[in-house]
Amino acid sequence: MQPLNEFYSISMYGQKPQDEYQLENLGVERVTTAFSKRISGGRNAVIDGPLTTVTKDDYDGAFAFKLTQVKPPYLINKTIEYHLNFYVRSGGDRAIFIKQMKYVIIPYFQKYKYSEVHLQLLNEWIEENEPQNKKTKMSSLNWIHGFVKKIFDLPIIHYDNMNIINPFNNYWFKSAEIILTHLKIKHPEHNDKHNYLLEMIEAIKKSKEFVPRNIIDDLLSKKIIKQL
Repeated sequence: MQPLNEFYSISMYGQKPQDEYQLENLGVERVTTAFSKRISGGRNAVIDGPLTTVTKDDYDGAFAFKLTQVKPPYLINKTIEYHLNFYVRSGGDRAIFIKQMKYVIIPYFQKYKYSEVHLQLLNEWIEENEPQNKKTKMSSLNWIHGFVKKIFDLPIIHYDNMNIINPFNNYWFKSAEIILTHLKIKHPEHNDKHNYLLEMIEAIKKSKEFVPRNIIDDLLSKKIIKQL
């Protein structure tokens, strides 16, 4: 019986993959690394190495290489989730598939020095999908900017127990405060909204904590950040 790998959707033997995501069936045996040999006339010829039995590891390598070929790179999730869905439909455990990506596929990227961009995107997918992180809508690593950047540079902030897009930045922070103050005077019927935003401005001025407490605790426990 051919040694297919249960983590991946693989084409039938002798047939091409049914779509751009499916892995090609490698058969029972494969040619090992080719080498160059000098022949008559001083020419070099490429000679195939001996045949070797195809193993599950070969499909792991094929999957890792396939991920590096995804263009544009940010679509890598489609390929990963295509095989994840196949594995789960076949009775596999989602958490085990994620471990397969983390402890089997990532080492291929590191060993063969594959694309750093694709590796980063694979790491982000793992981080976002690991069971302990599914309870939060945003990965802990997405919040690391809250410790290395100024509040004006953050695209997302945590305010009033909500994660929201930062409505202020270095370019129009001050003008926003002035406009809100004028609007508050001109339209007192909307003062509840104006006051809310003005209070947020004051909180930003005072550099209050804008990262959720549970995220801070998580980053501290993983030693990604440290308490000052």
